[in-house]
Amino acid sequence: MNAIIRNGSILGLLIMVGCVTHRQPAAFGRWTVSGTDDVVTLARHHSARLTSGGKTVSGSYRMVAHDLLVVTLADEVSPSKPRTVAFLISPDGWSSKTLERFADTRSEMPPVSK
Repeated sequence: MNAIIRNGSILGLLIMVGCVTHRQPAAFGRWTVSGTDDVVTLARHHSARLTSGGKTVSGSYRMVAHDLLVVTLADEVSPSKPRTVAFLISPDGWSSKTLERFADTRSEMPPVSK
C-alpha cells in the first residue's frame, strides 16, 4: 500500500512538473539573417544549410540556450578547420524566424596592424 501511494505521488509530481515546464519552440525551418540576404535552413535532425551570396554550405546546428543558435559549417578557406557561426534569436525572432549574427570564426575584417 505504501509503495502504491509513493509511486502515485511521484507520478503526480512528474506530471505537474511536465505541465508547468516551458517548452522551447522548434528551431527547424527557414530563417533569415537580419541585415543580409543570408538564409539559414535548419532540419529536424540537426543539419543546417547557410545560403549566402548564391553559395550554399552544409553543416550542423545546436541550440546552446533558448536564444543562442550555433551553426558549424565546412569552411572553404580552411577545410581542416570548421567555421562556427553563432546567432542570437530575439524574443520576436521566434515568430518572424529572424536571426542576428553574433559571432563568426571567419572574420571578414582585415588584421589589425601595429
